[in-house]
Parts: sequence; C-alpha cells; structure tokens
Amino acid sequence: MGRKSRNKGASFENKIARIIGSALGITLRRTPLSGGWATGNANVAGDIVCVDDTIDFPYCVECKKQEGWKLESLLLYDHAWFDAWWEQLITECPNTKIPVLVFSRNYQPEFVAIKANAESMPTYPALLTTVNGELVIISTLTFWLEFSIKKG
Repeated sequence: MGRKSRNKGASFENKIARIIGSALGITLRRTPLSGGWATGNANVAGDIVCVDDTIDFPYCVECKKQEGWKLESLLLYDHAWFDAWWEQLITECPNTKIPVLVFSRNYQPEFVAIKANAESMPTYPALLTTVNGELVIISTLTFWLEFSIKKG
C-alpha cells in the first residue's frame, strides 16, 4: 500500500472517530497501526478505540475509504468488494463487540453496515442485503447515528 493510500485511510479513520465519538459524547481515536496492533485484544478491536479504558465502547469499527465500488452493486449481488470488507470485520471482531463497517469513497457520504437482528431493524432509510447468508443493514452514517446510537 502506498503512502497516499495509507494517509487517505488514516485521515478517514480519524474523521470517523471524531464523528462517532461526538455522537456518543466520548473521545475516540484511530487505533495505533490502523487496527493491526489490536488483533486479539477486545479492548482495542478495529480501527477506532476509546481513549478512556473505563468506558465500554461496544463497537468494533472497521473503516474503508476506497474508490471503485458502487452502492447499487449491493442490490445486483455484484459485491465481492463488500464481502471482503465484511469478512475482515467479522473475523477480527471479538464476540463481545458489535461489528460496524463504515465505508465511503471520494465525493460520497459515509455509509455504515451492521448485522441485522430484531433489535437493529431500522426505522430510518436503509438497504438490506445478504453477505454469506447473513442479513446486513446499510445506511448512511448520519442516519445510523441519529436513529440508532442516540436513541438510548
């Protein structure tokens, strides 16, 4: 991976940490070494961690800022790009955390993908798709934060 690509990813992770942290009223930061350091440690799983280790941050957040994908491909079952990202998230996410995939590309909003279950079914604009037989909800990060995280 080139320096420009690493910088783009790091910048995106920092931005998402600020957005989610602000919605939750906590301080989140990019995981050192972009998640590689966190493998196997439930307290620092994913690309974003909580600065205060006394706070139980319930999410394992994987961030992807890449070009070349189209959201409509999720409806056409032409989404190997998404399947690979989702598989990475699920593989690295500890059982004690809720897996959250945040993704975007240049000039597009941030999208979020979460596992669907009875408690997580959206009351906001969202797309439902399947990944390896698992139902996944996809929406904008803004809607997810406004209707899911802030509702409690």
